Amino acid sequence: VFGKLLARQLRQMWEILGRPSPFFLIEIGAGKGLLCADILSHTRDFFPEFYENLRYLLGDQSPAMRKKQKALLEDFLPHVEWTDGRDLLDGDEKYAGCVLSNELIDSFPVHIVQQSEGRLQEVFVTLRHDSFAEILGDPSSPVLAGYLRLYGAPLQDGQRAEINLQALTWLEKVNRALERGFILTIDYGFEAEALYAPSRRAGTLLAYFRHGAFSDPYRRLGLQDLTAHVNFTAIIRKGEELGLRKVGFAEQYKFF
Repeated sequence: VFGKLLARQLRQMWEILGRPSPFFLIEIGAGKGLLCADILSHTRDFFPEFYENLRYLLGDQSPAMRKKQKALLEDFLPHVEWTDGRDLLDGDEKYAGCVLSNELIDSFPVHIVQQSEGRLQEVFVTLRHDSFAEILGDPSSPVLAGYLRLYGAPLQDGQRAEINLQALTWLEKVNRALERGFILTIDYGFEAEALYAPSRRAGTLLAYFRHGAFSDPYRRLGLQDLTAHVNFTAIIRKGEELGLRKVGFAEQYKFF
């Protein structure tokens, strides 16, 4: 159902743009390709004219994932193509269409900061007695304090928060690659006022392992999935700075 409803939304985007041929649908970090398969299957069966004009570009840095995607999506060739995710957004080509991400930005690396005795500090990791330990120090860049002023909210003493600078860099790359069209981002997150609320003293960084959630990111290194909630205020404001316009922001069930 998720893929089918997105297919309907994407077809509407194609109509709004004046039915460009081709309409590029770019998905970065597509996992096994299951969402891609659902979108293409429904589009082929119910929107054949849109399907004929659709080119689905998958950008993934993992060779193992690309192999799984190709096995799953071979019936949709030549409407689907593969490339390294970095090459896709860093090249000179401009696209008309939609850049789609599903649970991508929450997996980007983050800086962890903490308000301590009236000043902002950053959490660093050191080695102590053959195990990892955290220490507080001066922020690694003044950009972190600037981020909170521009896109965040004041922190209470002792409160921690995550700062996702890579999300802003990713948005800049997407904006350069997209000649005209839409960016559709689906993820866990809040606007800044809720994300940095005093009640969220420990931030949102979590580790997931075999469907369990854990607060310690230093266990099972390389085996856990680390995530931090997305600051959608930062995404929206940075987009506006780049010349983008917010069309909508909603919880997923309301969007559907």
